[in-house]
Amino acid sequence: MERLGKIEQCSLLKSLQLFVQELSCRFQPSQEELQAQQKALELEHLQQEEGDATAFGKRTASDQQAEFELLRVIEQSERKRRERPLKVVELPPDVVTSALSDEQYAALPDEVHFFANQEVASFVDRFRLLAMQFRLGSGDVVSLLQQLEDDAYRELSTLSREVAQQEGHLQHELSVYTSRVVNGQQRLTAYIKFLEQALQDREEELQLQLQELKLIETKFENEKHAAERYTKKW
Repeated sequence: MERLGKIEQCSLLKSLQLFVQELSCRFQPSQEELQAQQKALELEHLQQEEGDATAFGKRTASDQQAEFELLRVIEQSERKRRERPLKVVELPPDVVTSALSDEQYAALPDEVHFFANQEVASFVDRFRLLAMQFRLGSGDVVSLLQQLEDDAYRELSTLSREVAQQEGHLQHELSVYTSRVVNGQQRLTAYIKFLEQALQDREEELQLQLQELKLIETKFENEKHAAERYTKKW
């Protein structure tokens, strides 16, 4: 009641502050309750740590055994792979490989020779630039090799895109030529069938004309014999 009287006698702002303090104090736990909660949390934390330590001790032995077995299996598989004989692939003599003989290289077109010379010059220039940068001390070996790898990767990416683009153009041209060939074959097949049908019709027509000719010849022979018999009678 005293506090309510204080609230009534104070200003509006003070009254509101006192009311909020009373309300917050009413819902806040006491000091004894806070200490009891803290002790309960500490006890629960200690019990959890003891349980984790026990489980970790149990887990460690089984995990070590499993890891040892896994490493043993991996080592055995690697040993078997190393002891496995190497596969020897025999290529037919007409297959062009990366190792060309002098005769095979000489038989290539001039465009291939020009491209090979450009690639060799670019390869030599790249490593000459790397050696010059290393002598000038513009970077360590690792950074220079990384830069060389990045440059080579960019060039390979560009070449891959160009090859894919050219392959797309060639596939388009091949599809166009294939459709033209298929259409030409279809037209040729239809024309051959038309000629065969026309030839068959012509043969049937000739057979009919031969039959008519035979009938006319037979009729003529009969009339001739009849005329001869008639003249003999007279």
